[in-house]
Amino acid sequence: MNSYVKVMLYILGGVAAILLITLIVVIIINKSEHKIQISTAQGTVSTKEFVSSAQNVFPSNVIFKTTSSDYAISESQSTKSFNIALEAMPLQKSRDEAEADFLSQLGISQSDACKLTVDLGVPISVDSNASGVNYGLSFCPNSIALPTN
Repeated sequence: MNSYVKVMLYILGGVAAILLITLIVVIIINKSEHKIQISTAQGTVSTKEFVSSAQNVFPSNVIFKTTSSDYAISESQSTKSFNIALEAMPLQKSRDEAEADFLSQLGISQSDACKLTVDLGVPISVDSNASGVNYGLSFCPNSIALPTN
């Protein structure tokens, strides 16, 4: 092969490598910027895409991966509402951790979280006296303080 052909092959290989790297970066950026739009009575809330990182996805709901067994977070696909179940005592510690995780996984502010429909409760198996109440998110208007045991 003459030197001209070798130089052209090196140049084409370099260009191909640059194009491949550019494509990979674009794919990564697009994936990380994918958002879910949730329409609410107070306006649209833009969240991080949380379905692909969920623990389980069913036709009716999404079960979030959580860093603790002290709470569970889910989303109803049909109503776009969220449920947080506090599954361990002390309840306030579980609530604080669950709310922080909820905000982090959705990538939203407290203000945007208050626009969403979020039921936060306690299963009867955890505390029968605290169960049956929607406490809401502690930082939102109309939230209810957890009972102190």
